[in-house]
Amino acid sequence: VLAPLGYRRFKEEPGTVGYGGDPVTSSFWLQVPADGRTVVPMAGFHLAFTAGSRAAVEAVHAVALEQGARDTVAPRLLPSVHPDYYHTMLTDPDGHRMEVACHRPG
Repeated sequence: VLAPLGYRRFKEEPGTVGYGGDPVTSSFWLQVPADGRTVVPMAGFHLAFTAGSRAAVEAVHAVALEQGARDTVAPRLLPSVHPDYYHTMLTDPDGHRMEVACHRPG
């Protein structure tokens, strides 16, 4: 889902997944706690990512839907944030929300 934003999965081992370019430039990690317990995010858990273009926002939206996400907000402008705020909001199969936004003009 993050490929349209330039992320790639560069590391995967039990309990850890890293996305980005490499361990030095990576900007997103998912890990389970050292004691192995399952973490249940609090209600309203929300991840947000910045996209470099409106096309990237639309690409993430399309890929996420293909992977089983639910469309919460289809790609659109949200001028109440600022005139160029173009975003989408999705909910994954586990109920977690992800927003992707581009702040650049069309």
